[in-house]
Amino acid sequence: MGRRPPRPQPATSSTTPRTRARASTATSSSTSAASRAPDRAPRRPPTSFGPWPTGSSDALTEHRGVPQQTIGLVAGRWWAFECDLPGCCEGEPLPALDDPNSVTAQLIRLGYSPGRRTSDIVQEFQPIDPASAPRLLQALKDEGDSYANQCAHPGGEDAALAATRSLLEGAMRDFRNGATELADDIAARLIHGLQDNHARDQAFEFAEDDDLPHARHLWTYLARCCVPPYTAAAAPVLTLLAWVAWRQDDKITARLALRQALNTSPEYAMADMLHTGINTGADPLGLLDIVRAERAERLKRA
Repeated sequence: MGRRPPRPQPATSSTTPRTRARASTATSSSTSAASRAPDRAPRRPPTSFGPWPTGSSDALTEHRGVPQQTIGLVAGRWWAFECDLPGCCEGEPLPALDDPNSVTAQLIRLGYSPGRRTSDIVQEFQPIDPASAPRLLQALKDEGDSYANQCAHPGGEDAALAATRSLLEGAMRDFRNGATELADDIAARLIHGLQDNHARDQAFEFAEDDDLPHARHLWTYLARCCVPPYTAAAAPVLTLLAWVAWRQDDKITARLALRQALNTSPEYAMADMLHTGINTGADPLGLLDIVRAERAERLKRA
């Protein structure tokens, strides 16, 4: 077959692992590689990558992933790190996108099209630059102080919750009618008010089919309004965004939103529960039934 490519070398301190090996890709056990040329002498899989394969698999498992196989992409070839059979899963060239045996070509034949890039999805709910929104930043400070002061007085928490619920209804009504943004003070007040779990639970009610696109726009907008130093306040709205995305069967966006919520607030229980539900194959309609029942009880008490 001609000259063999050199064995890959491990990443050093002067290079990042991404430049040398993009490892630990979870693949289905049904995925197969391109056939090795029959006249090629087998070589042993690389062992110079140290703890990278095992460490990456452990990290994925900690996030409730179930790795099927650990492979590395090195210099245009794939390597199966956990296979120790000589001449088996080693250094095969990746098939080109137009190769009929490539995974991409097979998916296209089955009617699937490439999805959106993860970076594009995540960008939709990233905070805007606070330097471009000084009035929003000031509103977040002022409304945060006002909300904390109100809650500090006897009966203030109930009054604050009632105000948040009223603002939620108004914001959803505006977004149903085509609004794409809110006044800075209202957005800031909602962000602070949704830190109350009772207010967040009512926001979960905006998950009926007709409300899904409008709720998604609202929660995405509020997530973008959580500018530094208020990024940790985005956990409730990111969780709400994930809930709506899950209802729309957009599990990719749901997982990404929950990942960001848990990165900013690791102890946020609702985000953790939704994350578990999605990864264990739960049906969001089961949670929707609970939300409907809670709404009926709340309206009965009103």
